[in-house]
Amino acid sequence: MAFGMVTLATPAMAGEDRLVNSGEKTYTQNVTFEGKSATATGSSPFGGAIFNIGFITFGGFATFEGNSVMATGAHPSGGAISNYYNASITFDALATFEGNSAIATGGSTNGGAISNYKSIAFGGLATFEDNSATATDGHSYGGAIHNSGASTVLTFNDGAQFKNNTTTATAMEKADGTLAGGYSYGGTINNSGTITFDALATFEGNSAIATGGPSQGGAINNGGANAVVTFNDEAQFKNNTATATAMEKADGTLAG
Repeated sequence: MAFGMVTLATPAMAGEDRLVNSGEKTYTQNVTFEGKSATATGSSPFGGAIFNIGFITFGGFATFEGNSVMATGAHPSGGAISNYYNASITFDALATFEGNSAIATGGSTNGGAISNYKSIAFGGLATFEDNSATATDGHSYGGAIHNSGASTVLTFNDGAQFKNNTTTATAMEKADGTLAGGYSYGGTINNSGTITFDALATFEGNSAIATGGPSQGGAINNGGANAVVTFNDEAQFKNNTATATAMEKADGTLAG
């Protein structure tokens, strides 16, 4: 596939439009993506603000606030950003993700702020606050970030701050009395690839909440044969929780 180059040099006064990128794009000024969304029924939407299958560089501050991806009967990925296979995103300065969400009914959801399937690098401070991944009748992975796949790489070269991010999953009872869904993994991060923190990383008040299923990793769920998380500087964890509650079924018994 051949890629062209587009350079955007204008500050985002009223916020950028939702972006689907298959080329090479460079933002030289500060940009804001706010209130963007991708929704679908019966199919899986990717990236509330950005769906990237190319190459993106953010040269200035990048802010993602209140973006969402939602699906019924499918699997939404990346409330703010979905960075797909063979794609790359580089943040050279401050990156802020606040209040982004991925919501699924009748399916699983991945990454309240970011779902990464290839390569993302943060050169400046990265902050993630109040992002959420929520699934009913499905599983939920990564309240802030879902980093998925053996060849997937996520790098934080400067500080990283994660606060009050949440992944929530609620099972549903099927006609045969069994439960479907309800697995909640990684209040902040669900990882099956490689993540490297080269500076201070803080995790505070993040939570993984499950009803009718298991809950793992209030801050980080690191799972899979190729999953690696490396801290090359100090890491601080405070008041992160993973909570699982049994569900009462129609016959009065508890499950999960």
